[in-house]
Amino acid sequence: MSKYKIKRKLPENLNNEDLFMFEHEFERTFQKIKLINKKNIYINKFQFFKGDKFLFGSKYWNMNEYKFKRKLKTIVKNLFLKNNHSKIEIIKNASWIANEKSHNYFHWFGDALQRVEFLIEKKYPELILLSKNYENKEYVTEILDGLNLNYIFLDDNKTYLVENLDITTHAAVSGNFDSNLINNISKRLKNLYLEENNKNYIDRIWISRQSADKRKISNTEEVFDILDDYDFKIIEFENLKLIEQIQLVNSAKVLGGVHGAGLTNMLFLDKNKDVIEIRGSGDYKNNCFYSLSSALDLNYYYFLAKVENNNYYGSDYFVDPQRFKSFLKLHFPVKNRDK
Repeated sequence: MSKYKIKRKLPENLNNEDLFMFEHEFERTFQKIKLINKKNIYINKFQFFKGDKFLFGSKYWNMNEYKFKRKLKTIVKNLFLKNNHSKIEIIKNASWIANEKSHNYFHWFGDALQRVEFLIEKKYPELILLSKNYENKEYVTEILDGLNLNYIFLDDNKTYLVENLDITTHAAVSGNFDSNLINNISKRLKNLYLEENNKNYIDRIWISRQSADKRKISNTEEVFDILDDYDFKIIEFENLKLIEQIQLVNSAKVLGGVHGAGLTNMLFLDKNKDVIEIRGSGDYKNNCFYSLSSALDLNYYYFLAKVENNNYYGSDYFVDPQRFKSFLKLHFPVKNRDK
């Protein structure tokens, strides 16, 4: 079979009036990930070419397949470029696991590592090829080193001829997950980074985005006061090393935050723990963390915040304090107080 079907758990606090935000995600069908071997592929600036000129396989290195006009424009442009064969470097065997966004935290764990996991299970990967913008991403190099995988960063000023290239297809449309692959990644990384006696115990963790340039909570002080009342420890993950993030999250029973990359760390929760996502009211598109929590068998809760002009990605979020307090009191009461 070339396809697989996903049936997702419902959000724990789903209201009928919010059904339109989630119902299209309850069942999805995707093409199964597979391994494709190609001979004599040229790579330049993170793009594939056949014969050094003809654009090839954009669906493997881009988030989506290039449309015909874009393909044609790139081919025409390359036909008029002068070859500089002195800058061509030959690589005999290599593997491909990345797209143009997978250097970002969420896409690295959600997109690229599913492809890495598939390669590890299928065969020991050949040299993994990445672009220069992965080089300063500690979470990329640390994980690849921890898994004992070989990799190099390609120079944009060079063209590479790969004589034998193993290409993984995407496991699913970005923001969706092959349950087996993502759970195997979770287990693999926990085994790699967790110590037997984890001393970093925090019961309830809230991921702060207040140092980010977007999707911050606009009424921070009153919301953080409420979180403090409900025993949440507010943490800026960007100030922690990867191993510290993993150990902290794995100790928690509840992980919450505004829609953003930090919620990717639910990968390190144990099954049946709770996830809270603050998301924009009416946002029916950005369901990646709902999808991830379902794939990992976690309990997903959501809280809707006000967003300016339906700009769910770029604007700050206003959290109604009374509604938020009622939400926490109902679903995450503090023992001996909320009765």
